[in-house]
Amino acid sequence: MKKSYGKKKKVLDGVSFSLEKGKSLGIVGQNSAGKTTLLKILATILKPDEGRLFLFEKNALKDLSYIRKRIAFVPEFPALLEELTVRENLLFFSRLRGVKMENFIVSELMLEPFMGTLVRNASKGVKQRTALAVALFGNPELLILDEPTSGLDVESASIVRSKLKRLKEEGITVIISSHIREDIEELCDEILVINGENGGDGFERDR
Repeated sequence: MKKSYGKKKKVLDGVSFSLEKGKSLGIVGQNSAGKTTLLKILATILKPDEGRLFLFEKNALKDLSYIRKRIAFVPEFPALLEELTVRENLLFFSRLRGVKMENFIVSELMLEPFMGTLVRNASKGVKQRTALAVALFGNPELLILDEPTSGLDVESASIVRSKLKRLKEEGITVIISSHIREDIEELCDEILVINGENGGDGFERDR
């Protein structure tokens, strides 16, 4: 798999890996190595310039409708509606996706005290937990997260990690990009290390 921005900015060059269902993968590498670009390709937001992407034994570049019903992507900076409350965001995005707002997920992510808080006044931790809740309402088979605990307070980071651990136990496949050691050590079964400049063409896989 390859991806470039323009003619000179090569971001990914020769990425190739597989992941078993129910496993969790951590993607690590230097800044600007192409981690976020890889996640967006896996989430079918971007298309690779070359290469194939198979998810759930389907060609993800051709069967987008089938794939997108089964995956969820939580970016590092979620695009929530700042002038709405946490509750209103949860309701809006769940309805937009055609899924039910699950109260038990709200409870597990400890969002009840913040349901009436305007998102623009919420901490990054509350915003991240809100975005994660929205992603999980659809019961995804594959969850993709970009820096899920970066910049979060200790409590929010602990809540997010605890939920992701439970998802692992439930057999959900999880892919995480993170520079935080605790995320990788506690949450990931396998690690994909991106080497080389600007996303490089050398990838290592640790078990």
